[in-house]
Amino acid sequence: LTAITLPMTHQNLANMIGSNRVTVTRKLLELQERGAVRSLGRNAIAVDQVKLLTHAQAATTNEPTFA
Repeated sequence: LTAITLPMTHQNLANMIGSNRVTVTRKLLELQERGAVRSLGRNAIAVDQVKLLTHAQAATTNEPTFA
């Protein structure tokens, strides 16, 4: 796992990517449930790069992820 510091709120992240806070929160929770990311506190996450890449590739091909 790789630790990443994110000194921003879900709203800040949503603004950066042209989304909304609810969607960012929902998608981050989905990634946590799939084991691709894990919260390390208020401003940091641990990322499983392999699982995250698998999820991203499946999303572009409409295949189920993490069977």
